[in-house]
Amino acid sequence: MISEDRKRWILDMHHKTKLTDFPSFEFEDDSGKYPKWIDELSAEELDWYSDYVDSMTETEYINSLAK
Repeated sequence: MISEDRKRWILDMHHKTKLTDFPSFEFEDDSGKYPKWIDELSAEELDWYSDYVDSMTETEYINSLAK
């Protein structure tokens, strides 16, 4: 079970992350590029975060990231 504090931390880190911190998938050379805070997530937390991101539309996702 993921604590509410940990969920808040994950969401806070998500909102501080810029779209450019993720790979563009247009260029092979940046395919390993991703926010380092994701390395700190447990498998359960990563599943929760993936479900959170999957629940958004593309526009909602882009708007939820830092500018």
